[in-house]
Amino acid sequence: MVREEKKEKWFFYLMFAGLVFGGLLVLQACAPTGDPLAGTVWELKFIGKSSLIEDTAISLTFEDGQAGGSACNSYGGEYTLQGEKLSFDNLFMTEMYCMDPEGVMEQESRYLDALSRAISYEISRSELWITLDDGDVLTFTAAQ
Repeated sequence: MVREEKKEKWFFYLMFAGLVFGGLLVLQACAPTGDPLAGTVWELKFIGKSSLIEDTAISLTFEDGQAGGSACNSYGGEYTLQGEKLSFDNLFMTEMYCMDPEGVMEQESRYLDALSRAISYEISRSELWITLDDGDVLTFTAAQ
């Protein structure tokens, strides 16, 4: 009889341990990824102190270690976060020529060059600031 009680106790302990372990696995699966940019979409408002050319838009989306969007052309690449440090690698873009409005191609080139020089980021409410290696900042607002 004592042996039966020990078996029941061990069975109870094993069941309890299994439930705890299973619960921890579920919690781990539900935990945030640690990437506050993942799944976000932004609209560029300023390159340094310069606003965008009227009637143009530049977007930036982050998902699964990939960043991309639309300037005049579509573009994309990889991004890496380490704390507040942010970098973009392997940037590419389609190669359409955009004529209107005047200066849009230069704006796109300036923006993509700026992304390649990103060193850090900050998010506050509905704004994203990406700081460049020369101290300039790309200012974004959350896309609606």
